[in-house]
Amino acid sequence: MKNMVSPGSGGGNLGTFFSVRAMLAGTALMLGVGTGAEVDEQDAFKIIQSATIDHPLLVLPRNSVAGVASVDGWLLSATEQNGFRVYRAARSDRVHTVRVAVSAPSHVAFNPATSRFERLAQNVRVELRDPGALDRVVEAAGGTGGKAYPLLGFALVHLPAGADPVSAARSIRELPVVVSARLTVRGPRRKPR
Repeated sequence: MKNMVSPGSGGGNLGTFFSVRAMLAGTALMLGVGTGAEVDEQDAFKIIQSATIDHPLLVLPRNSVAGVASVDGWLLSATEQNGFRVYRAARSDRVHTVRVAVSAPSHVAFNPATSRFERLAQNVRVELRDPGALDRVVEAAGGTGGKAYPLLGFALVHLPAGADPVSAARSIRELPVVVSARLTVRGPRRKPR
């Protein structure tokens, strides 16, 4: 992962880590991709609860808004330091941290099941009522292409670099030919043997 430092954990005094001012900052929680009430404030710190095919995800905002939110017992925060966006997830006495270059066009999500940060892939996994409708779905999502896997029962809609997978999944889910639209995460890099 070129623009990320491996997620790690470290202890620390959470009282000094999260200032009172940050704790009182406006927070918003949106449940599910495409559901929940939208917040009118442009600078609200929004955590979006979503899921991949395997596990739930807490998608953190990509913009430069700093903030703190509490979701399912996890205290999630984002700050900007020395050209990096620093995301933290804290529970009990453990703090998990990841840094992403501000210039990197990546979306970060926290997986509560594994206590790890993951990068969202630039595609959306869709199940279609009509597999022949993939081209219409790709066009509606602003995608660059799609690949159907009919024997597996799903297709991938590929998004351009810098596109927001959460917004794309939200718009795809509203199409009548779509059964489901889920985010995907980048897997570990593998070296060929």
